[in-house]
Formats: sequence, C-alpha cells, structure tokens
Amino acid sequence: MSNSPRDQPITARQWHDSFAAPVVSLSRPVVGARVSRFTNTGQESNQPALADHILCLHLGGPKRVRRSLGVPTRDFAVEERALTIMPAGQSNRWLTTGPIDFAHLTLETAQLDRIAEEEFDLAPRTWELADRVGLRDPLIERLFGDLLITAARQGRADRLYPQSLMTVLATRLVGEHAIGPHRGLTRTVHRGGLADWRLKRVIEFMREKMAEDIDLEDLTAVSGLSRAQFFRAFKQSTGASPHKYLTTMRMERVGEMMRLSRMTVEQAVVAAGLKTGSRFNAAFRRRYGANPQKIGWK
Repeated sequence: MSNSPRDQPITARQWHDSFAAPVVSLSRPVVGARVSRFTNTGQESNQPALADHILCLHLGGPKRVRRSLGVPTRDFAVEERALTIMPAGQSNRWLTTGPIDFAHLTLETAQLDRIAEEEFDLAPRTWELADRVGLRDPLIERLFGDLLITAARQGRADRLYPQSLMTVLATRLVGEHAIGPHRGLTRTVHRGGLADWRLKRVIEFMREKMAEDIDLEDLTAVSGLSRAQFFRAFKQSTGASPHKYLTTMRMERVGEMMRLSRMTVEQAVVAAGLKTGSRFNAAFRRRYGANPQKIGWK
C-alpha cells in the first residue's frame, strides 16, 4: 500500500472546506468537537480518509443513500433524523437521492479515546466505532438536534450548555455504538457522586464567576476530574447537570438583586451572567410567574 501524502488521513475540517459554506455552524466549537449543517453540497460527495470521526444527522426528509469506494456498493433507505456513523480512517463515495440536508458532528479521535478509557476502561486502539448508515438512536438524535439549535442561536448561548450536550452524546456514542474486545462495551462502575470538598469547591467557583462565561473545562479544572467523570458525578450529587444547576443559581441571583437593589430586570440578568432569548423568558416565567416585560424590563 502506498504511503504517499495523498493517502494520509486529513481532518474533517479540511474536507468540509471543500464544501459550500454551512448554513449553520457552532460559532465557538467545543474542545474536541465541531458541528455544522449543510444543504448545498451536491448529490455526490467523495469522502477522503479522515483523521476524525463524524456522526451525520440526516435532515430534510427521507432519502436514499448509496455508499461505495471504501466498501462494497450498497443502497440504504434513510429516514428523517436517522444517523450515520463514519469512523476515522474510512474513505467513501456517497450518492444521495432526495433532499440534500445533513449535519456533521466532528469528534476528534483523542476525545473519544479519553471517554472510552474513563468511562469504559478501554485503552486506545482496543475498540472502534461501529460503521452504521441510517441508524436510529432517539437519545443521540435529540442531543444532536439540541446542538443544532444552540448553533443556530449563535452568540446567545454560553459554552457550558453545548459542552454538556457534547459530553453526554459522545459517551452514549461510545457506550452504545462501539465495538470492544468482546464485541460490546461494559461501562466501568463508578460509585457515588462528587466528594463533599470537590462539590463545595465547584459551587463556590460557580458563585464567584457567575457573571462570566463559565465552561466545562473551567469546572473540571476546579474539580480535578475528567470531563466525563465530572459531569456524571456532579449530576449524581446535585440531581442536575452543571448547566442547569448554574442557570438556577443565576436565576436566584436575579431575584436577590431585584429585591435588594434598584436594578432593572435587564441589569440583574446581565450581572448574573444570563443570556437572554426565548429559553431565558421561559425559565423566567417558571420561576417568577410572569414575563420579564411585565415586571419592568424595558
């Protein structure tokens, strides 16, 4: 087999640069992952060998997909919101009959290697992602859809929310759709949540940095754990994801500042580090029983 530069895997970003511009992309990519949606790439696409894994979410309606080149030619009937797993190292030719509308979630191999080791006690190169076209997994489909919504909101979302989505999605992908030494993975058993001193340190950090754009890397650094370990343990200790817990803290801070000062709702929201928009308005109504505008937000 030739070892010329042409045969060497390229990054998914390099491949995507040959596409027309995405209609949606996450403006601040999560460490180790990127998400983009495309609608005008043409019916046929040549996929070179990639250094990254790609998870594809099929959109726009049902379609037929023909795959060839790296594997024997085969046709697939693909439903709306079905998934295709494209493991790193593959090269394929894709021909789509039907609507051209899909999203790619790019996951760096190092990112999934870390999750496989931390959550499933599997060393790198002892497992691989299953090769699937038209797969249905309701949880991953929902998480992927939420990532696209977040990407479409552009700068109105903080970093913690998409990072949390990505962590859960990647863990599910490895746990349910990877093949290990025994043709299936068994999750490592982790007992208990965060130690009290770790939880206290993380909550104090959230409180002190509330007005800033806190991300998952900040919280894991404070906790001294990996991303997947921290996310799981924090939720076990508090009953909420880090993003939901922080949002609740911020909403409580808004109420405190409005009671104890002459701040407007808008000033309190900014001081608490919240981003406005439909999700904020819904959360505000749940907590205070009224829209922000009805209690003085100009």
